[in-house]
Amino acid sequence: MLGIGAQKAGTSWLYKKLSQCPGFATGWTKEYHIWDVREVPILMGGQRKLRKITSLKYLEMYLMEKFPSRYFAHFRCLLSEESSLASDISPSYCALAPETLLQIKQGITRHGIAFKCLFIMRDPVQRCLSAFNMNRNRGDG
Repeated sequence: MLGIGAQKAGTSWLYKKLSQCPGFATGWTKEYHIWDVREVPILMGGQRKLRKITSLKYLEMYLMEKFPSRYFAHFRCLLSEESSLASDISPSYCALAPETLLQIKQGITRHGIAFKCLFIMRDPVQRCLSAFNMNRNRGDG
């Protein structure tokens, strides 16, 4: 499942609920941020750096950014006989071009994986208040 949408719209809640389901492969993280740092100009500074590799996970995610076929292979490996669902819930993927979303869908289905895309949204006023409170509580606001 590819989760896209708004920040502060319940993605952590969704991921927590999914991770409690039998057959859910948690993977390395809730938000992979592979596609947005490749293609969304304001997020391109978040690309992983080769010189900062300190773990196998970081190396693999770095390689996924450089070679998208590794992203698809990663999810194919996650989905075994015991696991029937895996996700990348990166809300900022909503800024991806339609062509990129199609590329992701085609790459996933080429690996024999059923593809679902979920757009997550929330009342805009409540979402903004939640983001404001989060930033204020961590000293950013």
